[in-house]
Amino acid sequence: ALHQRSEQTFKLGLLRRTWIESIQREKLHVSRFSRVCSRHFTGEDFQENGRLLKPGAVPVILLYKLLTAMYHLSNISVPSDICL
Repeated sequence: ALHQRSEQTFKLGLLRRTWIESIQREKLHVSRFSRVCSRHFTGEDFQENGRLLKPGAVPVILLYKLLTAMYHLSNISVPSDICL
């Protein structure tokens, strides 16, 4: 059981690192309370019930970069609470 738990922890660590790299946001502070909104996942990333992510799902829709570019083009300051 201990081996199984350490393997799960290792896999979760890899998935967490993959998520952080996928988000591509500078100065991203991640804590155990951090969340990624569902808008960053495709419909295929969700289980049949539409609420839970499939194992191994990774956020691929990068709203932050798109919204930041839009704000920059409009000469408007980027809000601090902007979605990842």
